[in-house]
Amino acid sequence: MIHASATLFLAGVMWTAQLTIVPVIARDTPDTWPHHAGIYRRVFRLVFWPVVIIEGGSGLLLALQHPAGIPTWLHGLNLLVLACAWSTMPLVLLLVRHHPLSRFDPAGFHRFARLNWIRVAVWTARCGVVLAMLRLAHAAARLG
Repeated sequence: MIHASATLFLAGVMWTAQLTIVPVIARDTPDTWPHHAGIYRRVFRLVFWPVVIIEGGSGLLLALQHPAGIPTWLHGLNLLVLACAWSTMPLVLLLVRHHPLSRFDPAGFHRFARLNWIRVAVWTARCGVVLAMLRLAHAAARLG
């Protein structure tokens, strides 16, 4: 439950940021950018990263404990998609060539905004994986 909750929460944060904060920053001027960039940084520092640690730790524990009803291949898929999710941020930063919130750079931020959809898609895919795991574990618990 902890792992699924963390993953679903993070997907919600990703979708919320992508649909609300990112479009605002994309239209920013040099005067408004520092305020909006600060909001984005605070959301990810205070909300996103602590839950990422919970998600990663609970995913590893889940794979080690191997709860009844969840096949080994699904644990492997979960860890694979988790690794993909974690690797998307360095990949996006590499492609943008700097952290998009480090300075006012409309073109760089537009590249970041487009590439950030990769992160949203990966965390959305993670939702499907953890919901399948949760369903299988629940079915095994009802039978067992």
